[in-house]
Amino acid sequence: MPGPALRLLYTLIAFLLLAAPPAAADVVVRDADLARALAYFERGDHVHAAAELASMVESPRLTRAERLRAWEALGISSYVIGKLKNAEWAFRSLLREDPDYQPDAIFVPPEIVGFVLDIRRTMAADAATATTRPAARLVPAAMPPAGELPAAAAPAGTPILLPATLGTPFSAADLLPFGVGQYRRQQTGRGTTLLVLETLLLGTNIGLYYYRNCSLKETCGARYYPAENLDRARDLQGWQIVTGSLFVATATLGVIDGLMLPLTPNIAIQATPSGGGLQVTIP
Repeated sequence: MPGPALRLLYTLIAFLLLAAPPAAADVVVRDADLARALAYFERGDHVHAAAELASMVESPRLTRAERLRAWEALGISSYVIGKLKNAEWAFRSLLREDPDYQPDAIFVPPEIVGFVLDIRRTMAADAATATTRPAARLVPAAMPPAGELPAAAAPAGTPILLPATLGTPFSAADLLPFGVGQYRRQQTGRGTTLLVLETLLLGTNIGLYYYRNCSLKETCGARYYPAENLDRARDLQGWQIVTGSLFVATATLGVIDGLMLPLTPNIAIQATPSGGGLQVTIP
């Protein structure tokens, strides 16, 4: 275990490495805001430096040399305070503008030098992949003859976006309850939910009506209720009003929902690699 004096020396060295300006410090900084942010950076106040630099690194008033200096200081400060994504963004921007940039290992800690090296390698690999990847071809949406693909214009495996109509345009059937509009638009889940719910509400309402007017009276269609069944008939009438109102509200909302659903989605038709068939997907 090192003694207190040696630990203090290590701490002082680390502070100087993180606080000292990199090799780009000889840049003449004329922008007052950048000079203030770099003053934070050179004092080792990386929290304030990162906050100040992030708002000005893309400012058009900076010269190219000032911008490079700002990117570097922002990358180092962000790394030191643990914001690695911000640091990566800063160093990527710096490397895009100056591909020959190399952090000075005398002033920049080794872990940041390695961090920049990893970013450089990743960017080089991405660029190599982009140059070797074949460009995707998108064929204009034109309906080919039945059973035939435009083989010359679209090789096997090339997606062709074609319009397709699932159902017919608006009709009076869309105003019917029980999920008719949803079924016409291939939304079977919504349609089934509305069908079951509205059927239960309407069936309950009709059942209460007949029970109240037949079972609670001496004969079906009699004008008055017996005195002993009058309170019960009033309660059932209240429930009948509730279920009827719920049915009307659910049916109305279901019709509106059905009218808002699209009738004509796009279908992506893609030939198989062998060219011997079609794979149809609906987004």
